[in-house]
Amino acid sequence: MFFRFSAAAAAAIVMAGAASAATDEYSFMPKGGRDLFVEVLAACANCDDIANAVATQGNAEAWQKYFSGKQNRQKKPALSALSDKQVKVLVTYLGVNTPVPKANLPKDAKSANWTSVLPPDGRQLALEKCMGCHSLGVTVLNDADYRAWGMIMRKSDHVVIKMTDKEIETLKQYLTIIAPMPEDQVPKQLRESAGTY
Repeated sequence: MFFRFSAAAAAAIVMAGAASAATDEYSFMPKGGRDLFVEVLAACANCDDIANAVATQGNAEAWQKYFSGKQNRQKKPALSALSDKQVKVLVTYLGVNTPVPKANLPKDAKSANWTSVLPPDGRQLALEKCMGCHSLGVTVLNDADYRAWGMIMRKSDHVVIKMTDKEIETLKQYLTIIAPMPEDQVPKQLRESAGTY
């Protein structure tokens, strides 16, 4: 069975998220893949059959082609509002977290709350997992590549944090893309309390 995604449903989710983000003291943190996905769906006129795509796509390159329209030659301008870095965050998140088993997908994709359907993204994981032990400044100001993030997450003080393999991969990919953030974008109190791993 195929589904068509309702742009109105996605827009409502985006507006609710925007309202809470306005009061978010961590709003300086770049959006994660799940939040970007919801925004893209709200803007994409041709992103029908999204439930089928979520259940079948399985890597970042396939998602890049899906959204850019290269795969089926249809123009899908949904990514045009995103920076190159945001596109990378989006497609790597989807590459790690899809396909989603069809049994986990909503019966009505038009009114689906994709934020609750899809797994947590890198931003959410950073806020929930990293700050339990240290300032977020330590994380976002760290100049580490993908391999280095893997080593950091394998340190004894990190392996005790309960995360699935997909969550670890999601967080590593996100941090590899967004960090290090420019210091002037990070609140002063987080810069001052930032140490190292």
